[in-house]
Amino acid sequence: MLKVVSVEKDSVAEKAGVLKDDLIIRINKNKINDLIDYNYSIAEEEILIELKREKKNMEIMIRRREGETLGINVEPLKIRRCSNNCSFCFMDQLPPDARPSLFVKDDDYRASFLYGNFISLSNMTENDYKRIKKMHLSPIYVSVHTTNPSLRAEIMGNERCARIKEDIERLIKCNVKIHTQIVLIPDVNDRDEYISTIEDLSLYFPDIISIGVVPVGLTTYRYNLKPIKKPTREWAEEVIKMSEPFQREFREKFGINFLYLADEFYIIADYDIPETEYYDDFPQIENGIGMVRRFLDELEDVEIPDFSGRTILVTGVLASKFILKLEDKFRENGLKAQTVVIKNRYFGETVTVSGLLGGWDIAGMLYNYDGENVILPPDVLNDDNLFIDSMPLERFKEIVKKRVYIAPRELSKFKNIVQ
Repeated sequence: MLKVVSVEKDSVAEKAGVLKDDLIIRINKNKINDLIDYNYSIAEEEILIELKREKKNMEIMIRRREGETLGINVEPLKIRRCSNNCSFCFMDQLPPDARPSLFVKDDDYRASFLYGNFISLSNMTENDYKRIKKMHLSPIYVSVHTTNPSLRAEIMGNERCARIKEDIERLIKCNVKIHTQIVLIPDVNDRDEYISTIEDLSLYFPDIISIGVVPVGLTTYRYNLKPIKKPTREWAEEVIKMSEPFQREFREKFGINFLYLADEFYIIADYDIPETEYYDDFPQIENGIGMVRRFLDELEDVEIPDFSGRTILVTGVLASKFILKLEDKFRENGLKAQTVVIKNRYFGETVTVSGLLGGWDIAGMLYNYDGENVILPPDVLNDDNLFIDSMPLERFKEIVKKRVYIAPRELSKFKNIVQ
């Protein structure tokens, strides 16, 4: 059964009589256990819901127009936890007072399908594969890291991770498409291991539709963890140069790059960000692959709202030179703006992405700057308006005493930032 957490006002579900706290048993005779079952079962325009209300079972028929939503919000997934022990896991490097939700290690194929979370496949059961095939849960996002069985088992801390090729082939038999990820670690799964992994994964095209490569992320909180080398400019340049021949080959054979490097590689190496064509349809933009290129493309036509007073543009170290270009757009429109680069003291200065800036780090730095407006990066807050260091947005506003805005992920929506 699945609990109804809310029913939207004036929705077809409300008009039909569905109430908050109802328990959904079946929809169109399909048993409902989780959000996947629910989404799968509500595709029809006529929906028969069997539910339980205060120990009483009842049925409600809902008829809706094409494209009309039901208006039922159900409880979230009960996430399947990760049983691996990856040497590079970011969650093992969190400060103790980070947002509580960050400490939940998920390895759940349902979250992979619904939200694009990368999974290891090490905890998959036969029933999981059957369900994926039956419901055509595609695409699935898989963390590969290496196709070397013993190395993958070692760096992921689980012998079951050694069977990655077999797991990928089992998933392919379910007729789904796969996005893959490699977290690249200096002197561990790079160089010859990296080349071998790319060659192996390319054999599964077009069932595997992308390979995303991101550099390992390291914080100062690596207590009792295996030492890992920090990505350097020389190393990032080496990765780029090793990847380019593959990308040319894949472009010729597959019609797409297939292999995509995270923006961070190009920034660390001090290379130009690739052109738009490099990213094809941006298959892994949520993984930090192509975000800067999309920002630069949209920057050309960005509409700047008429802010009153000076505006402070907050950014992390990694994206700072690109945010300076946005500052120039403010000036071109006759507006006062200043980019403020925040060093990450919460995680340590090795962490340079804007989305991992803590509220206290930002607030402490803004104390030194004059301005009436503050624009924060898009991903510094979660859905509960908490920074990664658990500071609430309202507390942040009280401290900085400025008008606070959250930048949209897409610059095309920047004009709507002031409501």
